Amino acid sequence: MGDFIHLSNQEEGTVRDIGWRTTRIETSSSSMIVIPNKNIAANNLTNLSLPDGRVSCEVAILTSHDVDPDRIAAIALDVAAQTERVLEDPAPVVLIDPGVLQTYLQLKLVVRVATVFDRGPVQSRIRAELYRRFRAEGVGLPVVRCP
Repeated sequence: MGDFIHLSNQEEGTVRDIGWRTTRIETSSSSMIVIPNKNIAANNLTNLSLPDGRVSCEVAILTSHDVDPDRIAAIALDVAAQTERVLEDPAPVVLIDPGVLQTYLQLKLVVRVATVFDRGPVQSRIRAELYRRFRAEGVGLPVVRCP
């Protein structure tokens, strides 16, 4: 009860009641999913509250090819360090993932937050601040041209 779970059929939410035949899960949109226990037992279930509530969140960073990836990593790590609810341990990390693509360079910032409920707000704050910092520092964003 009270744990945040993710089922293999993409349903997720907070467990609110476990009965003999069904389990009730409250979604982030405040609706209640009633799932037969036999379905839960027959599929994979990820408990995002165990072993502790901390979860990773990722932010994709896309830039033009002419930007130095070390500069992007430095900006991203600075933004992460200044973002509320980003945990210091483990430290945020920037990965060149998947890397150089045809029209842009893509990196990934990975941070940890205390609970799954912090993930969305933290990602949103980081994305907004990265955009502001990139504009202020003249970092080129990718330009996708349609044929």
